[in-house]
Amino acid sequence: MKFTKHHQKDWDSFKKKYKRLKKQFNLTHPKWTYALDKKTIIPKVKLCYTIPYERNKLGDNVIRYKNKQEYIGNRDINDYDLLIMKNELIKYHEQITNEQNRLLSGMTDDDDGIDYWVKEYIQRNTTEMKTLSANTMIGDEFSLMDFIDYLETNKKSKSIYDIDKVMIYDYLLYRYKFGSDKGNNRPWTPSSINSSYRRIRAWYNWMVRKPNTELKFGLLNGMGIELPKIKLDTTTFTKKESTAVYKFMETMEDDLDWGWFVPILKTLLLTGGRIDEVVNMKMDDVDLDEMKWIFAGKGLKERRINVEEELQGILKGMMLDDDGLLINKEYVFHKSFYRKRPSGLRGDGQHSHYEDLDSPYSLSGVRKKFKKMVRHLNLNDKLSAHSCRRFYITKMLMVTGGNVPLVAQLVGHSTWDVVRLYCKDVIDENTLTNLNLKNVML
Repeated sequence: MKFTKHHQKDWDSFKKKYKRLKKQFNLTHPKWTYALDKKTIIPKVKLCYTIPYERNKLGDNVIRYKNKQEYIGNRDINDYDLLIMKNELIKYHEQITNEQNRLLSGMTDDDDGIDYWVKEYIQRNTTEMKTLSANTMIGDEFSLMDFIDYLETNKKSKSIYDIDKVMIYDYLLYRYKFGSDKGNNRPWTPSSINSSYRRIRAWYNWMVRKPNTELKFGLLNGMGIELPKIKLDTTTFTKKESTAVYKFMETMEDDLDWGWFVPILKTLLLTGGRIDEVVNMKMDDVDLDEMKWIFAGKGLKERRINVEEELQGILKGMMLDDDGLLINKEYVFHKSFYRKRPSGLRGDGQHSHYEDLDSPYSLSGVRKKFKKMVRHLNLNDKLSAHSCRRFYITKMLMVTGGNVPLVAQLVGHSTWDVVRLYCKDVIDENTLTNLNLKNVML
C-alpha cells in the first residue's frame, strides 16, 4: 500500500501519544521506542532499543551498548490503539528490562555469548538450508534454553569459551538430582540426561565449524560413559494381555465410543509405527495400487511399509467412500468420533457425531484413549501406546528367526543396537531350548 500524508499524520499523532503514556506509567528506563517500517506492504511496527551492559574481557571492564530492533508480532499501522494500551506498553518494557538484566548478569557480546549462538543454532533450518523435523527443533530448543536457564540461575559464565566437560557434567548432574527449576521439579531420567547431552554436544560441535570461533572440536565428545546409563524398557503385552487386546478390538470395532480408536490401534500393532507416524499418516503417503505406505520417519529417513491384507482393509475403510473413490482429505485417520451428551440436556444419553476432514486426531487424545483401554481391560498400568511398537519388534523377531537387521530396517532404526536388546524376549513356550545331540554331533 502507498504510505500517504494521512498515514504520516496518524503516525506522528501516535508517537506523541505513546511517549506521553510511557512517562505517565514510568516506563522511561531503559530507553526504547516504536518505529515504522514503511517498506513492508502494510507498514509494520518495530520495537527499537539500546541497552548498556558491562563487558569484561582481558580485565578491561567497559560499558558497551547493544542496539536492537525487531518486529512486534503482526502489529502494523492498524494496531495503534492496541500498542498504546497499558498492558502492551508494560509488556514490551519488561521484555527489554529482562534483556538488560540478562546482559548485566554475565552475558557477553554476540561474538562469544551462549545466548547468541543458541539462537543461531535453533534457527539453522531456515538459515542453512537444513531439513530438520519439527520434533528435532523443539527438542534442541528445549535442551539449550534449559541449559541457559541453569547458567543464569546459578550465576555461571555464559561465554562459549568457558564451556568444558566439567560445566556440562555439573549441569546434567544437577538435573539428574534435582530436576528443572521450572515445571514439576522431578529429577530427570537417564534417558532425558543423555538426550540433553547429545543435543548440547551437537550444538557445540556445530559452533566449532563456524569461522573465527576458535573452539576445540570434540571437546565434549566421550562424556556419555560418565552419564547415567539408559535402561531400555523392552517389556510389552503378555500373552494373556495381547489376547485381551485382540478380543477387545474385535468386540469394539463398531462401538460408538471406541470405533475411531480401534483402526489406529490395529495399525500401530500391525506396522510397529511410532504413534505420531500412524496418527499423522497422510493420504498421499499411501499407494493403494502398489500397496505401500511411504513416509518420512524419525530423522526424516524414508521408510517403506508393505500394506498386507489386514492393513489393506483398515486403510481402504478409512480412505475410500462407499463408491470406492478416494475421500478428499489430507489425513487417513481424520477426526471423527461420537460424544455422549451430558446429563440434564435434551437428548440425554444419546451420542452426537463430530467430524473434521481437515484434522488428524491429537497425539495426547490417542494416548489417553489407550490408557483408558488399559484400565478397562485391567492390564499392566505401565503399558502405553509405544508398547505396540515393542510388541511388533518382539513378535517380528520371533517370526523372522531373530533377523535383527531386517527388523531394524522395518521399524526405522539406523543401527541394530536397540533391536538387539529385544532378542532376550523372543523365547516362548514353542521355542526349542535344548540341542538334539544326535542330530548336531553325528
